Amino acid sequence: MFPPGGGFSFIDAKTGFRVNGLEGTIEQTAQKVVDHRRANPNVYPPSEVNAFELGAVIQEIFKQKFASMPWLFEGGGEQPGFYETGSKPAVLGHCICGETAVEPIYCPGCGGQRITGYRCIACKAERS
Repeated sequence: MFPPGGGFSFIDAKTGFRVNGLEGTIEQTAQKVVDHRRANPNVYPPSEVNAFELGAVIQEIFKQKFASMPWLFEGGGEQPGFYETGSKPAVLGHCICGETAVEPIYCPGCGGQRITGYRCIACKAERS
């Protein structure tokens, strides 16, 4: 499953090279980055060993995704729209009834570990 916002896309800080994160696994994305870096030795000389190591590049990809969506990572913060019982309901825009407060709908297949949509608190209309 790909995270929202383009999956695990990546933009190389030194060259501006972009990889679409929806066109393969994270390992395949990292391999595209490594291949690009090897093809640009004046920007990434062979002495920069970590720039070509698949595991290190995967961590760079995660770091970039964490910057924009920290809730995807354990300990990274709450997902927008999520709230604990007894706290203020989330606001995700206006429902068809005009209400803005919603409650999360949890995935029944994974034991309620993942939010699959939201339900309007006033009229109970559901949206993903």
